[in-house]
Amino acid sequence: MQEVCKNPTERFTVDPDEIFRGVAILLSSSMREEEDSKRSFVHNEQSRGLLCLCSDRGWSVFLSTFGMEDPARIRPELIHVRRGTPTKRKTQERKIRIRDGRGIMEGLKDIPQYIQRGKDYVPRTAARVTRRTEYLATNAEEFEPSIMCSIEPSPEWRKFPGVKDLREIVSYRELHEGLWQTHATPSCKHHPPREAAKIKSIVKLGPDAAAVLGYKYLETSSLRSVVDHSETMSAQGSPEKILVVLSLGQADIRWLTILGNHIYQKVGKYRTSMLRTENCCEECALKYVARQPGKWILIL
Repeated sequence: MQEVCKNPTERFTVDPDEIFRGVAILLSSSMREEEDSKRSFVHNEQSRGLLCLCSDRGWSVFLSTFGMEDPARIRPELIHVRRGTPTKRKTQERKIRIRDGRGIMEGLKDIPQYIQRGKDYVPRTAARVTRRTEYLATNAEEFEPSIMCSIEPSPEWRKFPGVKDLREIVSYRELHEGLWQTHATPSCKHHPPREAAKIKSIVKLGPDAAAVLGYKYLETSSLRSVVDHSETMSAQGSPEKILVVLSLGQADIRWLTILGNHIYQKVGKYRTSMLRTENCCEECALKYVARQPGKWILIL
């Protein structure tokens, strides 16, 4: 950030934690020590999660992913600063920091995915989150929340082999890092803001796009055809340029897709993620991604 301030006319690549870390160090005297700062913003040998809130002098600075609003409404580069200290409601216990819980990597699961190829598809969702529960661990100075999402596959997805109810564990800092690496579609003129997700119509796929019945995708896993359940993907991945993940109108499922692709970056090949915003229709979103180089996941 010092280089950005010295050369404001030049362009720089900013890491996901850079802005949050800078504001937290300004706010908290305990964060100004270099060693303490490193322990709070990077993974350590005890596999502790990353810091997502820091509080001092009655004020707190935290990431925009708190509350898990629809990711299309969140700007990950914005950091929130508010008066108050994290407090556990039942016990009134207070802590000066919140850090991702240790259970985050349990969300990495091999889930059967099915692909729909053809001339067109109907925008829809493959699953929904029926319950979201936050589990809170504590230590001397920190809360460590982990959010458990109970997932119910749609009747369409459930009828295929290996598909059943699922549970995924997420946390705020990992969600933020995933969203930081996700692109967003520009607005279009076909639907007013906040209405695009409510209008369902047939959308042309074309020869270089397919729809995925599921909410995660890994290039090195197997992807089955919805026609005959045959394997349709090799270790090199699906040949289509664009895979449309069916998550229409389900904010939590969109989060799980974003997080899954972010985690998969660490273990295998992955595609770049594009998130459809509320003021962009499904057809325009697909056309916009088609103009970009490389292979993509389009999150409805």
